[in-house]
Order: sequence, then C-alpha cells, then structure tokens
Amino acid sequence: MATDDDLGPLLDDDEDEAGPWGPEGDPRHLLPHVFARRALPDLLFHDPLVSLAMLGREDAGDTLRDFWDFVRERVDPGHDSPEPGPDAFSVRAFRLDGFVVALIRLPEPEQPPGAYFAAFAVAVDPEALDPVRPPDTPPPARYLTLEKTPPLGPDSPGAVLRGRAPDGTHRDLGLLIPPDLDAFADAVVEHLLGRPDS
Repeated sequence: MATDDDLGPLLDDDEDEAGPWGPEGDPRHLLPHVFARRALPDLLFHDPLVSLAMLGREDAGDTLRDFWDFVRERVDPGHDSPEPGPDAFSVRAFRLDGFVVALIRLPEPEQPPGAYFAAFAVAVDPEALDPVRPPDTPPPARYLTLEKTPPLGPDSPGAVLRGRAPDGTHRDLGLLIPPDLDAFADAVVEHLLGRPDS
C-alpha cells in the first residue's frame, strides 16, 4: 500500500486535507479525473525508470489499485465513488523503436473527461534519441490518455487522445478514436513514431 512517505516530493505538506490534486467536486467523478490526469502521471514522471520497472512487474495491477485507494482517501474520503472493476489496472507492455510502452486499463469512466486508458512510454535508449541530453537527467517519457468525450454526433467514436507533459501541461492531440485498448495502442504507436495523423 502506498503511503505519504512513498510519494516523497509529490505531496506538499502545505496542501489542505483534500490533497494536492485539484479542486473540490463530486468525488464520484473527481476521483477518476484526478487519478488519470494528475496523480498517476505525477507518480510515473517522478522517476520514469523506476515507474517502468513497477509497471513491468506481475503485481503492477495490485500496486496501481493500492495507489488508487491512496488517492481515493484524499479525494473521496467518504468512498462515494464506485469500486473499480476486476479488469481495472491491468497492464500490457511492449517495445517500440527505443521506447518501452506500458498500457494501463483504468476504471470505466462514468462521464467526461474520465479516462479509459493511460499509456506511459519511456525512452530506454535516450542517448540514441537525444544525444545532447545532460547526464543525470531522467530519460524522455510520454504520458497519454484516452478520455471520454461528450457525444459529438451519432457516429462519434466517443474518446479523444490527450497528452500530459512532465511539467503538468495537458495537450489535446485531437485524435478521436473508439474506447478500445487496441485502437488506443495503435494511436499511441502512431503518436510516438511521429505520425499522429496517419
């Protein structure tokens, strides 16, 4: 189970009891949003190689579920949000042109902008990808989500690809795709290979 000590600098002692991850709101909808768009990427970007090793472990799903519970205690202390389903937090990893990519199934979102999936990609050969990278800097990493969108029409796929940088900025990548793990994996591959429109 994750503790405040495990997160180290991710938690600021000056934050109020609601935690450092966002405004007050309906915890049933706030928890999935805060987990996918703030808490999980903060954790993963803190030390990309350690995070990648954690995601590659057989018990990665249990670790992610523990972290969900940790965030829930801060965002939803009354436990009003639904329990994640049995498939939530499953992880699938693969290698791709200098990256190792971990795809994470998140709890089914009830409303936008909850995320169906997240992807964390780390450059495992950063010198080949960025030969001028200063020593002792973390390897390049990417964090992507597939987020539920409001209905945009009868044929709308219902989910949009978004990215989050280590500095916390979010970017809508503008790619609408169905909320399916294989479609998400294809979109992640296209994004990492620099062909987001293909």
